[in-house]
Formats: sequence, structure tokens, C-alpha cells
Amino acid sequence: MSAPRRLLAAGTALGALAVAVWLPSAARGQQESTAREPRLSIFFSPQAALTAEAVGRIKKALAANKQLQLRPVLLVEDFKQLEAAPSADFRTTVNSLREIVGPEFGLQLYDEQGLEMAARLGIARLPAIVVEHGRRVHVAYGANPDIAALLRCAK
Repeated sequence: MSAPRRLLAAGTALGALAVAVWLPSAARGQQESTAREPRLSIFFSPQAALTAEAVGRIKKALAANKQLQLRPVLLVEDFKQLEAAPSADFRTTVNSLREIVGPEFGLQLYDEQGLEMAARLGIARLPAIVVEHGRRVHVAYGANPDIAALLRCAK
């Protein structure tokens, strides 16, 4: 069973949580229904977050491409991990995403759709950056992926 599927099964038994960082509801509806617009999905966890440099490149990419939609997903396998002090990279990732999303930034304790996306996209490890544009899907793993190269591939 794949890791996202294990998380989904464990989540229904309250053994795991998936926390999603959601965009405002109007943007979410547009994001899910517009297959032609490119989407940048960020999958991360408290143990596997992006570097400040990678988050800065994501901000630049979003500023340069107003049609690029953001879908960050925070996957938490063990609730006890949330009690520990988060890493600097994790704090930077969450705080930067909060700045990008704006005042409607919120956390959802269980994100079945985010888990299904991870399973559909075959996310094998975290952090992962995914660019979807039409039928094209490009995945990069690691804390400091080359966002510009990923976006060029998706065109």
C-alpha cells in the first residue's frame, strides 16, 4: 500500500492527520475546476519542509505568472510530531505560505482531497513540488527544487 493510501486509511482511524493549507473558497473552486490553468502543488510535512530559498522562488514564480494557482498540502503522519518544536524550514514554509495566501489562510485538520491528490500524483516522498498544466504533470522532490525549470517543463 502506498504511503498516501496508508495515511488515508490511518486517518480514518484517527491514527494520522492530514493538514491542508487552503486558499480562499472562491479560489479553491476555481482551482479545482480549471484544468487549463497551471497549478503548483506543494506537499510537505513538519519533518520535510522547503528551504527559505525555495519558498522565495515560489513567491517569484507566482508573482511572474498570475495564472499559476497554488495548492499547498501539509501531510502529518503522527500527531505527536506536531507537539515538538518545528524546524526552521517548516516555520519558514508555513509563514511564507500564509503571506502568499493572505488573510484567509487557515488549516484544516483532515484533507482527504490532498491525500487523494498525493496518491493520484504518485508522491513518493516529501517535500514534493508538482506542476500540473493540462495533462502534463511534473514532480520535483527535495527541500530546494528548481521551480523555474519545473515550470518551463510544464509549458
